[in-house]
Amino acid sequence: MRLVTAGTGFLLAVIFSAAGGPSLSSIVFSPESRTTELVGRACQTELVSPELGRSAEQVKRCPGLGGARVVVSTDSANVSVGFEWSGTEKAEDVVRNWSLGSRLEWRGSRSARGFEPYAATIRVLFNDASSPGRDRPVLAVMRVKRGESCVIALADIAANPDAYELGRRAADERARSFACGRDTARVLGTPTQRVSELPARL
Repeated sequence: MRLVTAGTGFLLAVIFSAAGGPSLSSIVFSPESRTTELVGRACQTELVSPELGRSAEQVKRCPGLGGARVVVSTDSANVSVGFEWSGTEKAEDVVRNWSLGSRLEWRGSRSARGFEPYAATIRVLFNDASSPGRDRPVLAVMRVKRGESCVIALADIAANPDAYELGRRAADERARSFACGRDTARVLGTPTQRVSELPARL
């Protein structure tokens, strides 16, 4: 059924274009998710010398989507994720804490130019120095735009079995209009005290 639907959509797009409607290159498909790995041979790891003035001890660059590379920086206490594009365009330390998941889920749309992401989500383990052993897995939803990225929403995974679906919905509804540096990240689903405190710390 999926193949029939996709083929039908493509045929209608061609017919519509021939009838004077928008060209195929201007048609944007429905939002979809794709994943990339933060582990494996495709990632390149480099050790950072302290004399370079960098706080990170290790930097790993992994393939991303939409022309972005995913940058994972690690020091003795924390790990962070950011993005790099060509030239000097980058967004460093978008989200940072005790531990990160091994993959990113990207949210975006297909067009004639290919898959164009506008958001990415990652699992983050936020620690609490005042409560050892009570680390909390949190889904962080990030806006991803060339040269800019920030957290737009957070969901407590333990308190929300549908956290990933909540994250996809937030990405679709908020990412493209979210203004980094002005707008505040939102807590999704069932709020918990510890996760509700996170937006003020980002």
